[in-house]
Amino acid sequence: MQVEIEALEGLERKLTIGVPAEKIQSEVDQRLKQAASQVRMNGFRPGKVPMRVVRQRFGAGIRQEVLADLVQKSFQEVIEEKNLRPAGAPAVKREDEEGSTDARFVCTFEVMPDIALPEFSTLALEKPVCPVTDADIDRMIEQLRERRPDWQEVDRAAGDGDQVKVDFAGSIDGEPFAGGKGEGIEFVIGAGTMLPDFEAGAKGAKAGDEKTIQVSFPEDYQAEELAGKTADFALKVVSVSEKKLPEVNAEFFKSWGVESGELEDFRKEVTETMELEIGRVVSDRLKTQVIDALLEKVEVQLPAALVEAEIKRQNPHAHHDHDHDHDHDHDHDHDHDHDHDHEHCDDPTHDHGKPEASPEQRAVAEKRVKTGLILMELVQSQSLRADPARVRAKIEQMAKPYREPEQIVNWYYSDQKRLQEVESAVLEEQVVELVVGGAQVTEKQTTYEELVGSGGIAG
Repeated sequence: MQVEIEALEGLERKLTIGVPAEKIQSEVDQRLKQAASQVRMNGFRPGKVPMRVVRQRFGAGIRQEVLADLVQKSFQEVIEEKNLRPAGAPAVKREDEEGSTDARFVCTFEVMPDIALPEFSTLALEKPVCPVTDADIDRMIEQLRERRPDWQEVDRAAGDGDQVKVDFAGSIDGEPFAGGKGEGIEFVIGAGTMLPDFEAGAKGAKAGDEKTIQVSFPEDYQAEELAGKTADFALKVVSVSEKKLPEVNAEFFKSWGVESGELEDFRKEVTETMELEIGRVVSDRLKTQVIDALLEKVEVQLPAALVEAEIKRQNPHAHHDHDHDHDHDHDHDHDHDHDHDHEHCDDPTHDHGKPEASPEQRAVAEKRVKTGLILMELVQSQSLRADPARVRAKIEQMAKPYREPEQIVNWYYSDQKRLQEVESAVLEEQVVELVVGGAQVTEKQTTYEELVGSGGIAG
C-alpha cells in the first residue's frame, strides 16, 4: 500500500492511503472462502453453498469490511511509526483516481499540540495560613449546638425562630387545589421554608388558634398552575415550640460520635475536622491559582476536535459548527495515560437543526481543554502516577462518616471507574503540590471564618 502524510494548517494532518486492487481482491476472496465454509442457506448442505452464491450475497459487505480494516491498519501503523498523537478520530473520504482500479482514501485529523511549560519559579502564589484557635473551637461548638436543638412546646404566641405545627387547607376562588392540604406540617418561622405570607400568617398565633390567611404565590413558582395566583388557606395552629439548645455534656459529645463523652476528646475531634476543612480550602485556593497562572503563561494551540467534544459534553443539544465534529471524548481528569482510541475511522457528521454553542460556552470549553492539555503535559513530563497510599487514605477519609466504612472502601475498590475518579483527584493534588513546591509562595495569615466561612463543619 502507498501511504503519504502531509502537514496542513495548524495541527491538521492529511494521510493518503492507496490500496492496490489486487490486495483488496485477495483479501476479499480469502474472507469469502471463510464465509462459504460456515454459511447456512436453505437448499444447500452446510459448507456446500456455491462460491458464486456466497459472493452475490455477501461480496459487497465483505469488500467494505476489508477496505475499512486496511485503512484502519495503515492509519495505526503510520501514527505509531511517525510518533503522532491524534487529538480525535480521523475524518475519512474515499477519493479514487480516475481510471484506476486501486482504492484511495484520505484521512484528515488533528494532532495533539506541543506544550512548553514555564519554569515553576516564575509563578507567584499566595497561600492562606490559618491556625485553629480556642475561640474558633468555641464558636464551632455553638454552631454544632444550633444544629441539634430540642423543641419544647410553649403556651404563647409564635414568634421568629419558633417551630409551629399546623394543619391547613387551601383554595383558589373557593376550589381546592392539588398540594394545598396538609396536616401536622412543621416549620420554623423565619427559616424561609414556607412562602412569606404563610409564615406571616402563623406568626403571632397560639396553639389552638384557627384563622383564614391569604397567600400570594410568586410569578416564578415551580407549580405553574399556581404561579402569580392568590389562595385562601384555612389554618389551624396545632402547637408552638421554642428552641432549646443541648447542654455541652457527655450526651452531646456522643451524639457527634465521640464515644468517650469527654470534653477534651470532643474538642480534639472538632479541631481535627476544622483542620481538614482548612486543608481542603487551602488546597482548592492553590489549585485555582496554579491553573490560572499556567493558563496565563502557556500558549497552546487547541485541537478543534477536543473543543467541539467538550462543547458537546457540556451541552449535548448544541450544534457544532466546525468541520470535524468527532465523537471523541477528551479526559481532562488525566487519570491515565490519555491514549486515544482509533478503532474506528468515521466520516465527519453534522448535527443540523440544533442551536449553535454560544460564545460563552465555547470560551468555557476552550479553557477546560487548555487546562486539561497543560495538566496532562505536567503529568507526562514528570512521569507522575497517583500514589496508591494517598488514594487509599482519601477513600478511607471519605468512608469515615459511614456506619460501616470498610464496606465503602471495598465499594470504591470493586469498580475501576469509581477508583479512577479518586486516583484522578489524587493525581491532580500531586500535580498542584509539584508546581507549588517550585513556585514563589507568599503566606498570608487569615482566620477560620474568613477562610472557610461561617458554615464550618459539615453536619
